Amino acid sequence: MANLFEIRNTVLSYGNSGWCIYIPELDIPEKGISVLFGKSGSGKTTLLEALGLMRNTFDYNDNHKEVLEYLFNHVPELKQNYPENYLNSTSSIKLNTSESKDESENGDTHQMFPLFEYDGSGTIRSQEESSIWKRNRSSLLDNILNGGKESKLDEIRRKYYSFIFQNTNLMPNFTAAENVALPGMAYGFQDKDNYQGCFTPGAHCSHYKDPFKCVAMKKAYTTLKDDLDIRMDQANKSADELSGGQKQRVAFARAFNSNYKVLFGDEPTGNLDYNTARGLMSALTKKINSETNSHHISAILVSHDIELTKEYADRIVVIKSLPYFIEHSNPKKIYSEHEIVNKIFGKDDFEALDQSEKEQIFKNYSKKEVGYILPANVHHRSEETNQFDSSLNLQKYL
Repeated sequence: MANLFEIRNTVLSYGNSGWCIYIPELDIPEKGISVLFGKSGSGKTTLLEALGLMRNTFDYNDNHKEVLEYLFNHVPELKQNYPENYLNSTSSIKLNTSESKDESENGDTHQMFPLFEYDGSGTIRSQEESSIWKRNRSSLLDNILNGGKESKLDEIRRKYYSFIFQNTNLMPNFTAAENVALPGMAYGFQDKDNYQGCFTPGAHCSHYKDPFKCVAMKKAYTTLKDDLDIRMDQANKSADELSGGQKQRVAFARAFNSNYKVLFGDEPTGNLDYNTARGLMSALTKKINSETNSHHISAILVSHDIELTKEYADRIVVIKSLPYFIEHSNPKKIYSEHEIVNKIFGKDDFEALDQSEKEQIFKNYSKKEVGYILPANVHHRSEETNQFDSSLNLQKYL
């Protein structure tokens, strides 16, 4: 099976915060559910935001040279598996933009589009890639009204992505069905045969007169009923009238109702009770594995729920993290906890210090963490047993 994403020698961060996640090599295959798993602050959401083009967290290895060198020196697997000059090689995140399942499965023809590519020379390759975040704020509206050209970022998110948010982000004054229909209405500009009458410039969308004459609304009702078991009376309620569980089911239905290749979710069931969460994850699994799909549809979710992850994930990407300390007077110098304890107190173990000594350390140093993913930390569900390896202990990564 072809890869959905291919990541090489890439750093993601939030600017000058000093915190980052490093990914030397990661392939995420098409189809199935991939779960990004790790403790809070390990970088799960940072990676999700980069892949989903939700936030520009792409960074350059040059900006984190000291941290990455520290990481290589303290994680033996990195030194064992990657050459000394690996940090100077090309950094990239690529998305498989093949349109059909047959094209995607053909290794000779499937297309890998670089969302980010940096060769270490100080420039990002190609005009298209360098401008992916230079969005014209009026481009989407211009595209809708005047047939103008949309930005590359808007095009990728429209053609290939769908999202489920933990806080749902529903339009409160719209009904459940109208919320679910919104993606289809927006796509009407690119697919007028399927969504004729939806958001026609200068005219009201026909669903205000008869929702069953509007293809997007009909599809919304079908998705709500067939995929999420939401009755007609619930579908016609405004989002403000729905319970928390009903709102999240509507959010799932809205994501299902889009044209997408990959569905992203950041803790999409985090606010729900276990049974409701299982119901939604079952609906997602059914959707992902549907034989009627003409594309390889995939989902990439962030989670730290062990039971749901083991039950529904096809692969688990474990993100580890390594703590380090920066001295306030010399931010370029990085220390391990052991080195500081030895340097200041001549002791070997942080736990051997009394409380006042521990406070002294944190007074003069800032503690940070660097996240990282190794190929060995990607765990796949066995096709033979339909289980993960019994030795996989996710608890130790929280």
